[in-house]
Amino acid sequence: MPPNINWKEIIKVDPDDLPRQEELADNLLVSLSKVEVNELKNESQENMIHLFRITQSLMKMKAQEVELALEEVEKAGEEQAKFENQLKTKVMKLENELEMAQQSAGGRDTRFLRDEIRQLEKQLEQKDRELEDMEKELEKEKKVNEQLALRNEEAENENSKLRRENEQLRQDIIDYQKQIDSQKETLLSRRGEDSDYRSQLSKKNCELVQYLDEIQTLTEANEKIEVQNQEMRRNLEESVQEMEKMTDEYNRMKAIVHQTDNIMDQLKKENDYYRLQVQELTDLLKAKNEEDDPVMVAVNAKVEEWKLILSSKDDEIIEYQQMLHNLREKLKNAQLDADKSNVMALQQGIQERDSQIKMLTEQVEQHTKEMEKNTFIIEDLKNELQRNKGTSTLSQQTHYMKIQSKIQILEEKTKEAERTAELAETDAREKDKELVETLKRLKDYESGVYGLEEAVIEIKNCKNQIKIRDREIEVLTKEINKLEMKINDFLDENEALRERMGLDPKTMIDLTEFRNSKNLKQQQYRAENQILLKEIESLEEERLDLKKKIRQMAQEKGKRIAASGLTIEDLNITEKFPQENRMGERNFDFMSLKNMSETQSKNEFLSRELIEKERDLERSRTIIAKFQTKLKELVAENKQLEEGMKEILQAIKEMQKDPDVKGGEISLIIPSLERLVNAIESKNAEGLFDANLHLKAQVDQLTGRNEELRQELRESRKEAINYSQQLAKANLKVDHLEKETSLLRQSEGSNVVFKGIELPDGIAPSSTNIINSLNEYLIHILQELEYKESKLKNVEDSLEDYNRKFAVIRHQQSLLYKEYLSEKETWKIESETMKVEKRKLEDQIQHDAIKVKEYNNLLSTLQMDSDEMKKMLSENSRKITVLQVNEKSLIRQYTTLVEMERQLRKENEKQKNELISMEAEVSEKIGRLQRFKVYLVFLV
Repeated sequence: MPPNINWKEIIKVDPDDLPRQEELADNLLVSLSKVEVNELKNESQENMIHLFRITQSLMKMKAQEVELALEEVEKAGEEQAKFENQLKTKVMKLENELEMAQQSAGGRDTRFLRDEIRQLEKQLEQKDRELEDMEKELEKEKKVNEQLALRNEEAENENSKLRRENEQLRQDIIDYQKQIDSQKETLLSRRGEDSDYRSQLSKKNCELVQYLDEIQTLTEANEKIEVQNQEMRRNLEESVQEMEKMTDEYNRMKAIVHQTDNIMDQLKKENDYYRLQVQELTDLLKAKNEEDDPVMVAVNAKVEEWKLILSSKDDEIIEYQQMLHNLREKLKNAQLDADKSNVMALQQGIQERDSQIKMLTEQVEQHTKEMEKNTFIIEDLKNELQRNKGTSTLSQQTHYMKIQSKIQILEEKTKEAERTAELAETDAREKDKELVETLKRLKDYESGVYGLEEAVIEIKNCKNQIKIRDREIEVLTKEINKLEMKINDFLDENEALRERMGLDPKTMIDLTEFRNSKNLKQQQYRAENQILLKEIESLEEERLDLKKKIRQMAQEKGKRIAASGLTIEDLNITEKFPQENRMGERNFDFMSLKNMSETQSKNEFLSRELIEKERDLERSRTIIAKFQTKLKELVAENKQLEEGMKEILQAIKEMQKDPDVKGGEISLIIPSLERLVNAIESKNAEGLFDANLHLKAQVDQLTGRNEELRQELRESRKEAINYSQQLAKANLKVDHLEKETSLLRQSEGSNVVFKGIELPDGIAPSSTNIINSLNEYLIHILQELEYKESKLKNVEDSLEDYNRKFAVIRHQQSLLYKEYLSEKETWKIESETMKVEKRKLEDQIQHDAIKVKEYNNLLSTLQMDSDEMKKMLSENSRKITVLQVNEKSLIRQYTTLVEMERQLRKENEKQKNELISMEAEVSEKIGRLQRFKVYLVFLV
């Protein structure tokens, strides 16, 4: 049993007594709202009918509650309307009293009261409109509830109709049974020939077959009806959920109505309080009027005097306002006059400057004329001097000096005049600019456009900025909405995950530890990345340095060989002679015995290192030989695969060429493939063979082997580089030793004894023999190294060839995989078709077996006596009639269920549409009530 439904308690519940038991009804609503569709699939029809009756009773109860709520709302609206009418009457009375008070008192204070009264009237009109809207909405809700009640009545009538039809069907079954009994009696009474019975039996058998087919169709129809019933159950669950929503909305409406009632009660209390205050004030006014009549007369007189004074003051204020207006106009004119006066002053200044400029220009012209005269005089004097040829008198010299002083004075005056002229020109230009600007301002001021361009530009800029900000705001709002949607999705996912984990959705979880751990992990990853980057950089630098060193060594070696054009022995001999000459020139001291022992130990260490390196080289040779054998095996396997592929292609081409083998099956006979399959089966003899797995395993093995070979080649290259470096070091050491031997040769009278380095017994040790043996040994090692390098190059070339071949084989293998997959898909399709055909054949076999049984039964009946034949025929006829009756009843039930389903679907669609409209109306109503509430709060 599901946890939400307790069928025992539900069966105990009487749907007719539910309206009297409200607590039980609420509990049932809660329990039924939690029911899911999967919980009702395997339940019986009786339980479902009982549950449907309970839901009907619950819906009736809720409809009654809704009607009661609507009645309460209507009553509240009527009371509110009455209260508003009362308020209107009181407001009218207060307005009349105010008019009376105005007539008695008069003045400007009444204007404020009138404005307030008008505002109150407008508010009352708004309230009246809102009340009318509320009444309209209530009428709509009433209509909707009436429609729902009518639909419920129609559903009840349909249920009663169905019950009547069931009773009629039962009566029909009883009638059919009576007819069957009567037919039995008639069949017993009748006696005919065997041929008639046989013909009737054959007909009945045919009818039986037809009825069996019809029964199968009816079973299929029943299955469809069951599916429809499940859909109806789902619809019932949806209706239950909708009822729950309606109950929630009803509760919300109740709360809103309660709030409005509370607000109305508060307003009533406030109105009563204000009424009492108004009554008290009116009583006080009446008492004061009765007590202070003479005082009021004096006050009225004073008020009239003050009115007259105020009216006179108002006139004076109007006059002063006119004066202010005139003064403002005068100020504007004065400003214009001031601008004009400034223009005039500027014009006068310009005229004065022009007159000064004219005076100066006249003076300049005069001075220029005088200068010209003086120049003529000076030229005359020069001519006279030339004539006199040096015979100059004192008078002439004095005259010459005076003329020069005058010229200097005139030059100074001209310079000052030029300066004053330049100053005047600059002043005139400035004044012209000011004049132009002032004239423009005057024109703009007269036309009313002064400062408009800047204002227009500023306004345009402001508008553009506002548009840009609006666009940015729109973009930001869109982004905010998207982010809010994402946040909501994340919150929903979080709630779902918490529900799955069994956590409360409201409980908060501390994420400090998680964030700290996350930050630590990120820091660790960053530090590791930095360390790895540094290591990579250092390794790359080392690699580049090693490459450079290797290139330098190779270049030096090549240069030596190229420069000499001889063998290594000749090079060593040529190196010895210049060294001996140099050493002879320098006259070094003799070496001691300690140095000789050190050189011998160094030579022994070098020989040992060379032996170890040779061993390493032999090991690498053995490894390379193993890999070569493996590569040969792989090449052989690849050749076998290529042969198999070629044979497959040839066989397929031959089969395509043959016209006889097109529609039939194709059988390929390929011996190489059979050999491969046998080999694979022998390898995978433990279980079933899978060609795909085997080929994938081979590919993985080959890739692994290739990677291992590459790694070993890299290691061998590194070792070769190390060997070359060590050889370079050995060459340096040999050069050093040769220098030392040359020094020993030069020292003829020295008694130095050398130790032998693992030489044969018959040879006497000497420095020349030792050096020659070492040179020969080094040459042999160098030749071996060159040979090994050539071998390594050949191995690399062969590896590249094998890689290419491997790529080709891999491509061929991928093509094989594709062909295998296509053939596998075709095989799957064929197997599926074969399965379908097999099922059909099995069904036919079952059908044939049933027919065989029927024929056997017929034969057995034919072999029986006539009485037994009659009994069997009567039983068969009875069964046929029963089947016919059941068929008709099932057809009727099916038609009724189909009609019920259509009606229920239509009703569900209508209810959904009505619910949507109701939700929209309720949301609008709630909004209006909230606005009304805010308005009332503002008034309070």
